[in-house]
Amino acid sequence: MPCEKPLLSIIVPVYKVENYLQKCIDSILAQTFTDFELILVEDGSPDGCPALCDAAAAKDARIRVLHQKNGGLSAARNAGLDVARGEWIGFVDSDDYIAPEMYETLYKAVQSTGADLALCDYAAVDEAGIPCLPPYTGLAQRIFTGRELLKRATNTMAQPAEQAVPPRYLLRSCATRRVS
Repeated sequence: MPCEKPLLSIIVPVYKVENYLQKCIDSILAQTFTDFELILVEDGSPDGCPALCDAAAAKDARIRVLHQKNGGLSAARNAGLDVARGEWIGFVDSDDYIAPEMYETLYKAVQSTGADLALCDYAAVDEAGIPCLPPYTGLAQRIFTGRELLKRATNTMAQPAEQAVPPRYLLRSCATRRVS
């Protein structure tokens, strides 16, 4: 049975990722941090994603599926935010997979610092799991002010397109706003 109020809501927008979705879901379900709900927002995908989402939800009570007409990535994320029950929010792209300890590590970081946001590094890999680029390791373990964080985010967005993948993060839900 699903948690009444999980500590973490993980939102995954889903569209045309049939070949990657199961690995994404499996990596989330393998988290060492287990007090979460997984919200799969199926955004009108024309492939086998709707059935894959429903099958995953049938196997694990922590998974909820929202089916909607295609509205794009921001609309899917917003739909997930609208139903999220967790105190903390995480987003995972449906063609990505995450390390088993990612959310436990991020949660420990926010608990030990009192922060509203924790970021972590990532590695871009090809379909065989081989690194394509050097791992992004630009994040030092430190506390940023809001201004510093905004500056870092702006600098990250100015990276070349092949490196413009945002770091993974955990965000306090009261700090979220609808994205456009």
